[in-house]
Amino acid sequence: MKAKILLTPLLVFFYATTLIAQIPNADFELWTDMGGWDDPDDWYTLNTLYDGDPETVRTTGDAVSGTTAVRMENAEDNNGNVVRAMLLSGNNSLSNHPGFAYNERPYALEGYCQYSPQDNDDSCYVQVYLTRYNTGTQSRDLIGSGMFGSGEDMDDYILFSAPIDYFSSQFPDSAYIVVYAGKVNGALDGSRLLLDALSFNETTTTEATGLANDFEINVFPNPAHGQLNIQHLPAHSSASLALFDHTGAIKKSVANLQQDFTVDLNGLAAGIYFYEVRFSNSDAVKRGKLMVQ
Repeated sequence: MKAKILLTPLLVFFYATTLIAQIPNADFELWTDMGGWDDPDDWYTLNTLYDGDPETVRTTGDAVSGTTAVRMENAEDNNGNVVRAMLLSGNNSLSNHPGFAYNERPYALEGYCQYSPQDNDDSCYVQVYLTRYNTGTQSRDLIGSGMFGSGEDMDDYILFSAPIDYFSSQFPDSAYIVVYAGKVNGALDGSRLLLDALSFNETTTTEATGLANDFEINVFPNPAHGQLNIQHLPAHSSASLALFDHTGAIKKSVANLQQDFTVDLNGLAAGIYFYEVRFSNSDAVKRGKLMVQ
């Protein structure tokens, strides 16, 4: 099947060269033979975990830029369980900090995708996170994040955009991208996503767009074990807390926080989470990254 979008050879060369400088293997031209399946260089997939059976991520010649793109498809394993096709930039281990060096404040992550959902409730997701190492807390602060999601059945490639909301005025030092071919809960066999030609739209913003007011709220300790303290919440402003994992799924939520509050983390699996404190009487939020031990 031929690509639906044609670029001149000169434009393809310039475009691909620019992309590679921004995001490693952004147009999925580089692949490594893993002895039974191929994996895209500088990206982590679940193929290794399942020894290529099922092979949920593979190369395809149906490309926008260059000769290959990535094809992601949910598939059943040998036990009949549906494995959701996942693609993660950077390290080959979810226990490490995934990502690549990046120090700009782009407007959005953009690229081309083609999606075939299995039902009306299915959706694909492309998420991007910009982080910065905090020497004081010895952990990573979330500088900004963005997401594109769609359940549309696409016959052709479309240009997508994941606008980035900023929670800090700082510049990041790293970025990472997470892609899923199906919905977070209840993955469906056969949901298929083609992805190619990723890039950052580097129309730079210096403002924090996600924080309406500068509340001096303390969320600690970080890393946390057993409990999380939230201090200096505005008086007479009911607040709620939500903890998300890297897929965007809510793992814990607490309503009606009042000023100084302690959240019980017992039963929450160790790992890296993102938190959001939201106030009921305004649009203001405080977001960040939390390590639970």
